Amino acid sequence: MKDKRLKWSDVENSLFSKEEREETKEVVSIVASIVQRRLDLELTQQEVADRAGLTQSVIGRFESFRAVPRIDTLSRIASALGLQIKLEKSGEQL
Repeated sequence: MKDKRLKWSDVENSLFSKEEREETKEVVSIVASIVQRRLDLELTQQEVADRAGLTQSVIGRFESFRAVPRIDTLSRIASALGLQIKLEKSGEQL
């Protein structure tokens, strides 16, 4: 008997374009990298918020994908963790 359970990939493919799926993967990768850096530094969300001049709720919403920060806010979060944001084009830095 064939398994008729829905697979997330089928749902994702039917709801989102290829470009939207790629963008989502990039956002997840960025958030995961920032969260991992925070954990590696053994910092709380509040400590990152204090360093970045933000509130803990901003960090929490970002880490839980409930909000996508503006680029200046993302830059402040990255800087608070000793990171910097770089743009690349076709594998080359701008």
